[in-house]
Amino acid sequence: MGPRTTTILVSMVVGVVAIILCCCIVLFLDRYRSAMVQNVRTGSAQTASQVSSTVGNYLRDMNQAMDLVVRSMSEPEDSRNELLSAFLQFRPDVVAITSYSETGELTDCWALGREPREDILQNLSFDPVRAMASDSAYLTAPHVESIFESYYPWVVTMTAPLETGRDAAWVSLDLSFSSISSYINDVGIGQRGYCFLM
Repeated sequence: MGPRTTTILVSMVVGVVAIILCCCIVLFLDRYRSAMVQNVRTGSAQTASQVSSTVGNYLRDMNQAMDLVVRSMSEPEDSRNELLSAFLQFRPDVVAITSYSETGELTDCWALGREPREDILQNLSFDPVRAMASDSAYLTAPHVESIFESYYPWVVTMTAPLETGRDAAWVSLDLSFSSISSYINDVGIGQRGYCFLM
């Protein structure tokens, strides 16, 4: 075998090895990409499930809190005020508890250290039209609490109807949106993750 034949054979072997190596790299990258996509899908599904569970638990908790508040509305005024004050101290995520007449007027407000304004331009926490149309408790979209002077936290309002024959027709809980947000942030979405509640 001459030097030229040896050079050709070595070149062919190197070429075949290079082709095999390239095929292995392409195959590895394809498998790696597929595994990464599957990991992202699995992680996203787990995160969405965890957020859903966290929000569901919070809503169940708040429904129980609303039941307690609704029951307190049939108590004598002193007992009700004491119970709702204790409730607000125990639940700092509740910004205010308000009650409304059948015409949608604010009848009472419980908030730690705050009194509602004398003249409320617009109460964003209570929509009488929606309240009259709803037979059960409902949640609003996030909005600014607008009934206090110089205090405007973002809240989500849960409103429930009361039995007829009471002083008030509805009761509302203004829930701190930052508290709800912190529940979701604890899920661990990651540095580049975002969660939108709809």
